[in-house]
Amino acid sequence: MAKNRKPQTVVRKSKKNRDWLSKQFLEALRPSPLLSVSEYAEKFHMLPSSAAEPGHYKLSRTPYAKEILDCMGPDSTARKVVAWTGTQISKTEIILCTIDYYVTSIPCAMLLVSSNDTEAKNMVKLRIDPMIEASPQLKERISGVSGKRSGDTVGLKEFPGGFLALGSGEAPASLRSKPCRIAFVDEYDSMPDNCKGEGDPLDLVTRRTSTFSGREKVYVSSTCINGNSKIIREYNQTDKRKLFVPCPSCGHMQLIEWSRIRYKNNGTHVTDVWMECEHCKFPIRNHHKTKMLANGKWIATNPKPTDPTAVGFWMSGLYSPVGWQSWEQCVSIYLKAVDSGDPNMITSFYNTVLAEQYTEGAARPDYEILFERAQNSDYDTTTIEDCIPNQNIPNDVLVLTSGADVQDDRIECEVVGWGRNGRSKSVNYFVFYCDKDTFTSDPNNPVWERYRDVVINGTYIRQDGRRLVTQANAMDRGHNSHSVNALWYRTNSPRFFIVRGNGIQVSELSMEKQDKGGNSKRNNEWHGSKFRFYDVGVSTIKATVYERLMIRQHIRDGKTDTNTPFYCMFPANYPEHYFKMLTAEEFINDGKRGKWIKKQDRNEALDCRVYATAMWYKLEMYRLEPHQYDELERAVLSQDPLQKGRTASKQRTARLVSKGIRL
Repeated sequence: MAKNRKPQTVVRKSKKNRDWLSKQFLEALRPSPLLSVSEYAEKFHMLPSSAAEPGHYKLSRTPYAKEILDCMGPDSTARKVVAWTGTQISKTEIILCTIDYYVTSIPCAMLLVSSNDTEAKNMVKLRIDPMIEASPQLKERISGVSGKRSGDTVGLKEFPGGFLALGSGEAPASLRSKPCRIAFVDEYDSMPDNCKGEGDPLDLVTRRTSTFSGREKVYVSSTCINGNSKIIREYNQTDKRKLFVPCPSCGHMQLIEWSRIRYKNNGTHVTDVWMECEHCKFPIRNHHKTKMLANGKWIATNPKPTDPTAVGFWMSGLYSPVGWQSWEQCVSIYLKAVDSGDPNMITSFYNTVLAEQYTEGAARPDYEILFERAQNSDYDTTTIEDCIPNQNIPNDVLVLTSGADVQDDRIECEVVGWGRNGRSKSVNYFVFYCDKDTFTSDPNNPVWERYRDVVINGTYIRQDGRRLVTQANAMDRGHNSHSVNALWYRTNSPRFFIVRGNGIQVSELSMEKQDKGGNSKRNNEWHGSKFRFYDVGVSTIKATVYERLMIRQHIRDGKTDTNTPFYCMFPANYPEHYFKMLTAEEFINDGKRGKWIKKQDRNEALDCRVYATAMWYKLEMYRLEPHQYDELERAVLSQDPLQKGRTASKQRTARLVSKGIRL
């Protein structure tokens, strides 16, 4: 009897061994769920052969990703992770690492939303499918690429214990079908504010995670756009973390900021780039970033977040690891944008590389930098109170425009000189005061004639003796419009334009409009006349003005390049308070269109510069080709120069030179 039982015992042990081995094999394929997301990524995540650096994912290349990844882990208290970044930061790889972790460690329902259908398909084809093929642990669970097996399609990846659904920010049906525990919203700013009438895409996604209350994770990432940026709105509700890195010389912790980037170029390419340490002024080079990033620290800058369960990370493309996007490349992109004269290219640089808003919401220029720039200028002007046309205008000025702002007791006006490629030099800033106890509300106040005689009819003289007159003069009709209309009627000049500020208009200048003016009780002479005026897109032009004020002159062969497009210069004797007025406002993103608010009471200089710039658009100087600038210059030089000490004679009959510009 005993002999007959022995073989049966061996069989049972053999079966147990097979079961045990099978179990151990399956467990070996499942990484320990005790690993954090960053630990898992470092140990198991694979980059496909199509990646720039294929093979095992190395957190040492992007050490700043560790904290972001771990906030997406089950042990983190964060329920929403917001990443507002520039380009070349590996934000998409952070999404892929997290997907890899949950598929293999904690299987669950997940949703990945791209900005549109095309981007969703590209995400699958170019990123997710290659990741699956490169990772044994993923390939075991989601075998093959899209469409090669049941349950694996472009829009859905199924695996034991869960799925990954792919959605589009333009397709509400893909955002509300099934509940999910983990959701990713990529390039949020590129999505519509209202997804086909069903609401904000992020709101639709968040509702899908509500059934997993306390265990859900929503990751939102994007570069920003102008105006109403959704990613900035979300980031502002978080603790607003920023990456501080140490100076390689003094160890001072600081942000990598564009405002401290310095560069040299030789006219064809960038020759040297460095960032100045804000503490010791040490020239930090691009190659220093490897150690700086390794020792970087995320620091929360908002102690009272609106949403205590949300964490936010901001990082510009200047943090891109060595070997990816260098500072030299960033400067080259910037210079190309500036040289093009295309505001959209400059805006794109700030949005995608610097992770900043620019065209609407441009950073407020530093008035002290502008004041210092003026003090180093090679020309000056008459004092503001003298109200005498400048007789010392730099020789590269070809055209003059002006902008005037009307107050109760005065008219303030700036005359701006324009050269090639949008370069500008402030020529005069006038303040025409009313006589004592009189006001601009009186159309017959002598202050109106003083303005006309100096600004519109005055003669301005360059340093070489050539004479100029203002080609286009704008006056805001927003205050005491009846008096402004009366001046327009009496002046009857094709160079004088009434304008009205329009805060929501996108274009710089509207088509000409007509308004029936007149008030018989005030001035019978112009009663019933039709007054032509233009709406000025003040928000758009203010942003353009701020763009230009922050442009720094290029350095070529170690020397300052005086031909930098759109560079702004000022007389050496302009007072400090002028520059405070010029930078008096700041753009605030209020979640709608945004708005400009005063940071100090006086902002007349900014208004005047806006209207003078509107006249630059009126003359269509942005359309001028180099040969047309040559024609302008020849016309100016054809005059006999005025001898020093002589009084300017009356201008000869005006003649059309180009694009409506008369000399």
